[in-house]
Amino acid sequence: MKSFFSKRFSSVKTYPGLVLFVICCLLQTSLLQANNEKIDSLKNLLNTPVHDTIRIKALIDLGEKYYYIDQETAKTYYTEAKNFALKNSEKNPKHRDIFLKLKAVALTQIGYIHRSQGNFVEASETYFKVLDIGNTIYNDDIIFDGYNSIGIINHLRKEYSIAEKYYKLAMEVAERTENIIAKSRMLNNFGVLYYDYGNNTDSIPLKMEYYEKALRNYLEMLDIRVRLNDLRGQVICYNNLGNVTSQKATFLENENHIRQELHKAINYYQKAYAIAEKLNDLTHLSRATGNLADVYLVKYEKYKNVSSNERKAFVDSIEFYISESYKHAKELGSLLQKNAVSEMAMGIFHKVGNSDKALEYAKIYINTKEQIFSEEKERYIDEMNIRYETEKKESEIKLLNSENQIINLKVNKATRERNLYIIIAFSFFILSGLIYKLYYNRKKTEKILATKNKDLKFLNTTKDKFISILAHDLKNPISAFGNIAETLETDFDKLDNEKKKTCIQQLNRSSKQLNTLLKNMLEWALIKNKHSETEIDKLDVRHISEEAIKSISSLSSGKNINIINSIPSGIIVNANKLYAVSVFNNLVTNAVKFSKNNSPVVVSATKNDKEVIISVEDKGIGISEDDIKKLFRIDVDASTIGRAEEKGTGMGLILSKEFIDKMNGKIWIKSKPGEGSTFFFTLPLV
Repeated sequence: MKSFFSKRFSSVKTYPGLVLFVICCLLQTSLLQANNEKIDSLKNLLNTPVHDTIRIKALIDLGEKYYYIDQETAKTYYTEAKNFALKNSEKNPKHRDIFLKLKAVALTQIGYIHRSQGNFVEASETYFKVLDIGNTIYNDDIIFDGYNSIGIINHLRKEYSIAEKYYKLAMEVAERTENIIAKSRMLNNFGVLYYDYGNNTDSIPLKMEYYEKALRNYLEMLDIRVRLNDLRGQVICYNNLGNVTSQKATFLENENHIRQELHKAINYYQKAYAIAEKLNDLTHLSRATGNLADVYLVKYEKYKNVSSNERKAFVDSIEFYISESYKHAKELGSLLQKNAVSEMAMGIFHKVGNSDKALEYAKIYINTKEQIFSEEKERYIDEMNIRYETEKKESEIKLLNSENQIINLKVNKATRERNLYIIIAFSFFILSGLIYKLYYNRKKTEKILATKNKDLKFLNTTKDKFISILAHDLKNPISAFGNIAETLETDFDKLDNEKKKTCIQQLNRSSKQLNTLLKNMLEWALIKNKHSETEIDKLDVRHISEEAIKSISSLSSGKNINIINSIPSGIIVNANKLYAVSVFNNLVTNAVKFSKNNSPVVVSATKNDKEVIISVEDKGIGISEDDIKKLFRIDVDASTIGRAEEKGTGMGLILSKEFIDKMNGKIWIKSKPGEGSTFFFTLPLV
């Protein structure tokens, strides 16, 4: 017997990984057993008569025990604790604050679950309830948690300005209460926020401004962590300082400045490494060395005036630090860290041209990714088994209290077997769902690519037609300029004053037509290429229309046309002033242009609950149904509409439609040949 055990234990020395695996399995089993025992103890406590505060705390503790096993069950216990606390706060006004504080604790945990599941709206609503409780009972700790949690939710949603607002409110609470730990947390949150701000803006000056803000917050946080002798907090600070400094360097142009910033980054990472080594913190050892490899990649890419030996030294440093980072990840035994390091290494070696190393780490990345997926499946099945075991024990407790224990135990055994089959079937269904999701995502990606290609094809077609219109419509006024100029040059002395005046009028008409065409084309191109949101203001429709009408007074007086503006004052809309004036200008100009001499043009407006409907009516030549279909379209030649002396390019109406669409309005026309036309458009009321 002795020799058998000796043989077994001597062989273990050859397989240290097996020992670690066995220890991990035993540890996991013991932890699960301890957790199940604690759950049983808390449930037994709930079945006994205890004080209400103890019952609420037991429900919250049960939620915490289930948090990493089954979040829906955890949420059920937190919700029960919340409701029970609310009921007691209403029933016992004397102890209201105690129960409301417990309610806030339960709500906070519910908010964490919503946040971890990506339900940001529900999480935000929950944290606002926490904040209301804090303000009701004047509890600064709860108020701080409420503001900070709301800030984090908006930070995750990339609503940075809102996140900053609530972070500042949380910081005010921390400073007012002189809570140095809370202040340190907020400095870290501000650092991350400004770092993300910088990474999500295209403006280099703004990037530099946000990176500097991030650095100031991290340095102030570091000062607090040093005073508290918090070594782990210092490691985080130094790593964050290195990240911001290194990122800042990548956007600098001056090589001396780049060298200075990268020198600082290396110094921060080395300090992080030294403290992590002292703590034997393998996670941060791996991160620090990985970050150092990334810094040397920036050197490799950014330094221009370096020798081939220096560049080789950079590559050697990259290889060394990546090797160290992966070594620490392996010692840590973390698949996630090994996966992160291998992914980073794969990209870095590809950039420095070391395809062998890139391939080596690509294989590691794929292998760890598959293992992570496999572990997630196993973890899911383990969670299902734990839930099943928990349900089984609860059933057994009820059966032991029953009069017919033997009969019920037999029934329970059959039920358990059925549940087991259901669980296995359900697990298979989940796995099938995961496979289908992968397939669906692939098809979805293909569909998105097809849509993008279709959009690109449409844009290219629109561009070609735009150029065609531009070339076609520029030809006539330019040709007219040339012909008239040639006539004036060759026959100037032969022409009488009346013919000279006619030539000059034709030149003036062609220049105005050319100016209008170029102005409309330029505005159309600008609005098509503008990516920022349209600025909307509160505007009086009467004032906008008067401004547009004044700008074309010379045109209307030349044809003796009376423009009647019957829009009353006080109709306020949400619109962009530049766009709105341009629309009025285009529509009234067209009305005057196509109207007979001595006829009126009427501008009026009516409104309903949501919008104002504005009309521009003329008594001109009118437009046929076929020609109406050509309006507002870039892909149709609208220059054939109208009499020869009044033809237009149609770009003014195309531009007007673009502007109306930008302001969330609509535009349309009613017209009959020989009777005139009425153009309508809408703008949203305030």
